Amino acid sequence: MTATQILLIRCDGPGCVAEWGSPAPADTHAELRAHLRTQGWARRRSGGRVADLCPDCAEGRIGPHHQDAPYTPRA
Repeated sequence: MTATQILLIRCDGPGCVAEWGSPAPADTHAELRAHLRTQGWARRRSGGRVADLCPDCAEGRIGPHHQDAPYTPRA
């Protein structure tokens, strides 16, 4: 039996619940982020930390994924 890990990146945009898992095995989050950059995801400094942003949040658009989801602040 073998075990694997599935990496997940969540958008840090305000009220956003978008997330993306690795479509193919990725050994590190850096590899997953490199793939996500080709899909429109971005990393930006915000308030002293680095935030992962989905394509909508990276371009300042508020997509439908913001309207239906309750806001859950992240620590």
